[in-house]
Amino acid sequence: MKQESSTYSKQTGMVWDIPLRIVHWGLVLSVILAYATYYVGGEFFSYHIIIGYVVIVLVSFRLVWGIFGTHHSKFVNFNCQPKKVFLYVKKIFNKEEELYLGHNPLASIMALLLLASMLVQGISGLFVSDDVEYFGPMYFWVEEETSGLMRNVHRLMFHVLMAFVVIHVLAAVAHFFFGEKTITFSIVNGQKVIANKDSNSDFVTSSKLFTALCLFCLVTGGLAVLWFYVQSASI
Repeated sequence: MKQESSTYSKQTGMVWDIPLRIVHWGLVLSVILAYATYYVGGEFFSYHIIIGYVVIVLVSFRLVWGIFGTHHSKFVNFNCQPKKVFLYVKKIFNKEEELYLGHNPLASIMALLLLASMLVQGISGLFVSDDVEYFGPMYFWVEEETSGLMRNVHRLMFHVLMAFVVIHVLAAVAHFFFGEKTITFSIVNGQKVIANKDSNSDFVTSSKLFTALCLFCLVTGGLAVLWFYVQSASI
């Protein structure tokens, strides 16, 4: 739902549900730890592989949550249509304030890019090895040439992902200093303050925790079954 600046009274309500926030900060921590364990190397590389599994689980759950989650978590409610993006960017250059209760058009695109890059990063890592001790679970399923290609993708996507992360962080900082500060903090407490004309019907009234737990178990269980199948077939 789009909210434009006005003289209407401000209202506070939850926009980002608890599962979405857990996934968000889980991915933030995972990216940091993945880089640290890769940089340190040695015995810590085994943790790098585990973190890769965590990233795949979290992103997979987020994709499912984007279908069955709360209003602003659903991809169908993202504002990333070309026309909306063009008009939003145009208003930015014209210094016209335009607030969205959920993701604004640029944030919608960035969210999708971050999820896609992390998924590609995680999946490509399944096919590579360090040529010494550690081998991805899918390494022996492909030809050496394909594994080499996946290794290049894995390395390239790291730089792509870092570029997206930097842009994302800079945008959050810009919102904090030059825009609505609650937008920056909303990913922490889930709440935004908006000027609403007549209702707050688009605020999230429930995080649907039981639904989220069931979906997370299904996603994790499905990926676990797939992993054990791959491992047994590789023996």
